[in-house]
Amino acid sequence: MSHRLLDQTKTQIMKNSSLLVLLFFSICTYAQEKTHEVLEITKDSDEIPFILVEKVPIYKGCNDKLDNIKLKACMSKGITNHIVQNFNTNSAKGLGLPNGKVRINAFFKINKKGNIKGIKIRSPHPKLEKETLRVLKSIPKMQKPGYHKGKPVTVAYSLPIVFNIDNSKYSKKK
Repeated sequence: MSHRLLDQTKTQIMKNSSLLVLLFFSICTYAQEKTHEVLEITKDSDEIPFILVEKVPIYKGCNDKLDNIKLKACMSKGITNHIVQNFNTNSAKGLGLPNGKVRINAFFKINKKGNIKGIKIRSPHPKLEKETLRVLKSIPKMQKPGYHKGKPVTVAYSLPIVFNIDNSKYSKKK
């Protein structure tokens, strides 16, 4: 009887495994179809998302001889370091925001000349939007713009800015 139970358990595991594999492949296929759809939509566009651009803009200090994957990492690291060094997290104190994580979503474009343009910000407070705008405007011009299909393009970039605030120290000073 224990062999019978063992056989039933193995059969159930195989069925579940088959379903998981099928689900995985269907998700992958769906994701590939959607990526193709996005590529079709943007094929002739002068604006390409950062994740899809063939050659990303070259951030100050990045080696333009690197492959695109390493260039993406270098650019992301450069922009992140710029934000970390220049963003004043104290601007969030005393705004009545709850203690804990603050999330700001920033969207901008790097135009065909390598300049930051079209900045859009979602933040829990207007003062944080102002600080984010100040810092994003101070990102240095790219050494080279992004390229797609051999032509310079505008590259859309999104950046979450997340940090913690602790208003307890601020509350004691009042």
